[in-house]
Amino acid sequence: MAARPDRTEVLESYPGPVLILHGREDQLIPEREAARPKASSAVVREILPAAGHMPMWENPDATARAIVRWARMAHEG
Repeated sequence: MAARPDRTEVLESYPGPVLILHGREDQLIPEREAARPKASSAVVREILPAAGHMPMWENPDATARAIVRWARMAHEG
């Protein structure tokens, strides 16, 4: 996976809402290297505390809250 090409343009070209979650304590992909598509009202990027590379397992409550916030915002928008 480390050798795969950068696919940021896929996120940038997608017209729908996008949620990017990243664990603050990720040891594999530092926060400064996490996905950073161009600023758009359709892109929400959240850094989750007390989570590493697998936030959905390491901090499922924060992951769920982030998804619910994003879904509500996407639905209202």
